[in-house]
Amino acid sequence: MNGFARCPHSYPFVFVYRRAFFCLKFRVMNNRIFSRTDVSLQAKGLLALIIASYGNSGVNIQQLYKLSKNGRDSTTSAMNELIKLGYVTRTKKRNLKGEFEGYDYKANV
Repeated sequence: MNGFARCPHSYPFVFVYRRAFFCLKFRVMNNRIFSRTDVSLQAKGLLALIIASYGNSGVNIQQLYKLSKNGRDSTTSAMNELIKLGYVTRTKKRNLKGEFEGYDYKANV
């Protein structure tokens, strides 16, 4: 089995060492944004949080409000900065009746 087994938390890889499970939950991302000086530190951290928590799946802005101490306005301004720079795309979310329900945000990294 080469030390790898199925993780009890359904993470992609697990290393078994003396009957203990060590789950390796990580994401790979391009670090180009971190060397840019025209991007705020708040926007850099928000992008890293989106990629680490949700990958490339859609995330709702209300979910991001709950993950930090920052307020609604500061999180929204950082998100708008990422959209303007092209690191995040915003798509409208609709229900089965076609009614508007909000926005989904996806990372383009």
